[in-house]
Amino acid sequence: MTEGKWLNSFAGIRGRLTLWFAAGAVGAVVVGGAVVYLTGLTSIQGTLGQTYCQIAARIVEQAESRFVGAADRLGVIATDVLTAEVALEGRQIYEKRPAEWRDARLARLAREWKQEHGAEGRLAQLHPQLSYRLAVMAGLDEEALVRFSVYDINGLLLAASSPPERRLATGQSWYRAVTGETEHFVHMDAGQLSGELVIVTPVWGGIEIAGFTVATYDFPMFARAIENIHFGESGEVALVDYAGVSIGNEPRGYHIQALAHRPTQSGADVAAGRAPGEPYWVGVPSEEVWPLWDRLVCVAPLRSVNEMRAAFSLPPWAVTVTQSPGESYAALSHSLQSFAFAGLFGILVVGMSGALIAYRLSTPLKELQAGVQRFARGDRSSRVEVESTDEIGQLADEFNRMAERITESENELRAFAQAVEEATDAIVMADPEGNSYYVNPAFVTVTGYGADYAQGRNLSFLKSGMTPPKTFAEMRKAMDEGSPWRGELWNRRKSGEDYPVDLSISPIHDEDGRVVSLLGIHRDITLAREYRDALECEVEARTREIAETEGLTAMGRMASMIAHDLRNALSTIKMNLQILSRQHGEADGTTREHCEMSLEQVAYMEEIMRDMLSFARPERPRLDWQDVAQLLDDAMATMSHSAEMQEVEVLRRGWSSLPKVYCDRVKIIEVARNLVENALQAMPEGGRLTIEAMLLFETDIPMIRFEVVDTGEGMDEETRTQAFEPFFTTRGKGTGLGLAIVKRIIDQHNGAIGIDAAQSRGTRIWFTLPTEPTQG
Repeated sequence: MTEGKWLNSFAGIRGRLTLWFAAGAVGAVVVGGAVVYLTGLTSIQGTLGQTYCQIAARIVEQAESRFVGAADRLGVIATDVLTAEVALEGRQIYEKRPAEWRDARLARLAREWKQEHGAEGRLAQLHPQLSYRLAVMAGLDEEALVRFSVYDINGLLLAASSPPERRLATGQSWYRAVTGETEHFVHMDAGQLSGELVIVTPVWGGIEIAGFTVATYDFPMFARAIENIHFGESGEVALVDYAGVSIGNEPRGYHIQALAHRPTQSGADVAAGRAPGEPYWVGVPSEEVWPLWDRLVCVAPLRSVNEMRAAFSLPPWAVTVTQSPGESYAALSHSLQSFAFAGLFGILVVGMSGALIAYRLSTPLKELQAGVQRFARGDRSSRVEVESTDEIGQLADEFNRMAERITESENELRAFAQAVEEATDAIVMADPEGNSYYVNPAFVTVTGYGADYAQGRNLSFLKSGMTPPKTFAEMRKAMDEGSPWRGELWNRRKSGEDYPVDLSISPIHDEDGRVVSLLGIHRDITLAREYRDALECEVEARTREIAETEGLTAMGRMASMIAHDLRNALSTIKMNLQILSRQHGEADGTTREHCEMSLEQVAYMEEIMRDMLSFARPERPRLDWQDVAQLLDDAMATMSHSAEMQEVEVLRRGWSSLPKVYCDRVKIIEVARNLVENALQAMPEGGRLTIEAMLLFETDIPMIRFEVVDTGEGMDEETRTQAFEPFFTTRGKGTGLGLAIVKRIIDQHNGAIGIDAAQSRGTRIWFTLPTEPTQG
């Protein structure tokens, strides 16, 4: 078998089954190893942590014994009679002396000490008897002791077993800490830079502190007796403060991490200013050869020492006990190695067994694979013959039945594809997002876009911008619901020509009801739309002509009757009333008032006659270019006085900077006056009248929109819908022809008019005029 065939065989089902068996064995080994590891780790950590803490407790006892013993020895010196006498003598020197004298003396003695470089010369400046006694006691103390010293209350060195560098202690941290103390204390601190352990106790002179005894130790040497304790091959002990800094040896990173996990203080410890006193152990991530295992560290505080340090707010000290992870977990490491060897042997056995089983299973599958490949290459007569009756044999039978169904479906699809290709309507197949993946030849013919361009592209490239957004919203809603949709919209050909289409979209669902594809049938209805529009315009024009003819005929007859029968009679009545009014001009007020009322009624009747004649015999408009602001000014010239009398505020908005309109000046002024007069009648108690003009670009020809807005009583929906009908009125007087005449004038100018009103909220009536000549 060549290398390529071997790789293909291994990548097949035989290789995968073998790998699955081997992977299962590996998984079992890994899980078992993890269980052994976690169980053994928990047990070992618990045991080692307790052991370390027992060792730490014994070391703490030894350490505290050394610290407390040193403090006790210093206390013996402090309570010695000679020490007290020397301290009192030093204090008495400054009694009844001013502070300036004291400071001068201390400065002088410090200079003399600094000028004297020999030890004998410096000792000569101290108390000889007490210094000798301190030297004897220092010789009896341990090797780590540097010196015993006695200072007065002002920090001046009085006696010492060996001379220090400075005689004054005022600049040292221990002196600043104990100054002002009135109770007995033991101050114990170590300097990280100097490497010295300093222990201070007071010297009492009666009931007051007269001075201080100080023991200075070489701290690394002092702590070496504690830290030199070892156990095992890598066990170590360290003396640290609670910041994790090693006091004696080099600092270790795990000291800081171990101290960071210290337990919370109890209420009693907090009240007494003490640090936690119980030992505890923690696991710290190791940076050594065992990265998966923590280094166990036990932390044991020096409780008695820490209580002395807490009085001066000094950080607590503790002893840490630890061991290398390699030594701590040696037993666990050995167990894991044994388990690994056993697991490796099990993996080999299981892998070989899996390879044998895979061979037995894959042989009939290979035969099935060969049959499927022949069918996929186009051999529709290919069938699979498998002798087994198990699941693989059943799979082969299902494949043979599937091959029969596929052959039948392909014949049906071939016939369907031929019908789609030869259809005269454009047909598109797209995904649910509208991205096309098939277009038929008719689509290319109708749109001008090639199949290569259209396929794979979102069908939005056909949009013309003329289709209302509402149409697309209805289409999208139907697609989201998985429902068919049909409607008309405007598309754009590749040439840039916009054309109307009748579009039918049918969603195609999968077995779960999800939409997986869209089938669109796209029919160009340009000619049908032209025929329909022409027919609708013709029908509308003929209907309007018939209605107007019938109305005008009736109005013409009535107007002729009015003009013939009433005009002359009204003229005679009007003339006689005017004569009577002049004759009785100086008569009593009643007669004159009756004449004026009669004349007003005659004028009202003449106005009715004019409206009826104007509606019955409309004149053709005399169109010319007119300025918008001038038109409105002329219309308001006769109405301003009425507005002032009714206390109506008139607001004018947007009259300037507008293009001219092509209209009949007299008729548009008549329209404006009629609308303003109606608005004033709606506000008998006063109000606000707003007359606004604005330029609109919502149609092909820019339009000027005029708005007359009042704050009157408004109108209900029924009144608003009938307002432009002839003879409709809500007033007790009037013909109801005013708004009908207004609408006719606006229609003659190819404009539009409408009312926006709500009861008790005022009325807004508007009309539009074109800025260019139009045909109508």
